Amino acid sequence: MTAVKSIGGCRLVVRAERGTENSVVAILQRYLTRDGKGNFGGETSFLYGCSNNNQRIECWWGMLRKHCCQFWMDYCCSTKTRWFL
Repeated sequence: MTAVKSIGGCRLVVRAERGTENSVVAILQRYLTRDGKGNFGGETSFLYGCSNNNQRIECWWGMLRKHCCQFWMDYCCSTKTRWFL
């Protein structure tokens, strides 16, 4: 939010892939543009699309997740769930 304040606003439209972190970006973008005029306010200010330009890094993340990180991701998620219950 500091960045949004310092530049005096946010982009009209954000396009991103359906990654875990992008769901938060979508919520914030739609909230920040909720009063927008024209074609790019609120729901239309965030678009999901495929990312063909970062296939190598996505492949690397997939291999990392498969070989060592998925266990810890699952463990932390289950611990977080138990903590809140």
